[in-house]
Amino acid sequence: MQPKHSKARWIAAVLMIPVSATLGPALPFGIVFTIFILVFGRVAAGVVGGARVKELHSSDEVAELLLMMLAATAGLCSVWLNILFGRD
Repeated sequence: MQPKHSKARWIAAVLMIPVSATLGPALPFGIVFTIFILVFGRVAAGVVGGARVKELHSSDEVAELLLMMLAATAGLCSVWLNILFGRD
C-alpha cells in the first residue's frame, strides 16, 4: 500500500533533496570531528596546564557548535518525517 501525497508534499520533498544531499552526509562527520576536538582539547589542557577551569573555557564555543550540529540533524530528520508522514 503506497501512501498518497498531495502535490504540495511532492514539491516540498523535491526541494528538500538538494539540501539533504549536501547537508545530510556532512553532519555526522562534523559531529564526530567536533567531539574529537572537544575530547582531545580537554586532554591536552590537562596534560599541559593541569586542567584549570580558565583553560577549559575555550571549549565553550566548540560545545556550542556541537549542539548546533545536533539540532540541525534533528531538524533535518523532523522535516523529512513531516513531509513523508505529515498530519493526515
